[in-house]
Amino acid sequence: MRIFIVFKYQNTTPVIRNTSLLLLILFILPKYSVTAQTKNHKQTIGGKNSVFWVDSILKYDRGIDVKMDGWVGNDSSDEAAMFITNANGLRVAVIGVENEIWYSYKKENGGWVITDSFQNGMYPFDMCLADLNGDGFKDMRFRCPVMRGNYVCTVLLYQPQTKTFRHDSSYDLMNIEYDPTTHMVRSSALGGLFDNRKELYKISGDSLIFYKRVEMSIDNHNKGKLLFYGNVNGKEALVKTIKKDGTSIEKQFYRTYWSGYLDYFDQAECQ
Repeated sequence: MRIFIVFKYQNTTPVIRNTSLLLLILFILPKYSVTAQTKNHKQTIGGKNSVFWVDSILKYDRGIDVKMDGWVGNDSSDEAAMFITNANGLRVAVIGVENEIWYSYKKENGGWVITDSFQNGMYPFDMCLADLNGDGFKDMRFRCPVMRGNYVCTVLLYQPQTKTFRHDSSYDLMNIEYDPTTHMVRSSALGGLFDNRKELYKISGDSLIFYKRVEMSIDNHNKGKLLFYGNVNGKEALVKTIKKDGTSIEKQFYRTYWSGYLDYFDQAECQ
């Protein structure tokens, strides 16, 4: 069950439509999430100085899951999303500034400290906590929708030694998912006739190494083709080509590496 409360801002003065419901959420049902949306709320842009975002985290952190979407900064072209949650025994927050810098924070000794910052052109649509590298700890995966049910992902891996979340660009893949049976990471995309692929990556330390990929194409005459790529001496190389009718090619593509097309997380842990 997820309960949403919408805050509307005008001249930075909040108007709460249902005060009794807000009090019920804050004091009686702390396990539920609060989603806030703001407009015309002036705030120093995060890309200029990360310290200014700490004040905003302090303002909206109520000890429960918080998601803010559509946050307008001093420059009206810049929007940001803020996620605050509990993960691996920590209270953590991530600020994603559209077409600018993202910031990761954790609560420590009663205050918030920055743990990572990185350039990212994506705008986070939602966030899921899931183990993406098989170390038994929850990582943070953010999605940005593109088209045809596909999502570009941004991943922050948990570092147990420092108890922080850090961005790893090798995990920034389409529709990323960890497969515990093979201890590999899957990536897939399903688009038009010429943009269908499934990929597997091996985990090496905190990074990913390309292992193999299959690409499918079917032309207007129902002639299909599968291109198989592998890692040859550390480089991607075409290793096999199969040509058949489009129906047979699609069935084989469906079964290659794993059964199905796009992989999705269990959304139960997503904000």
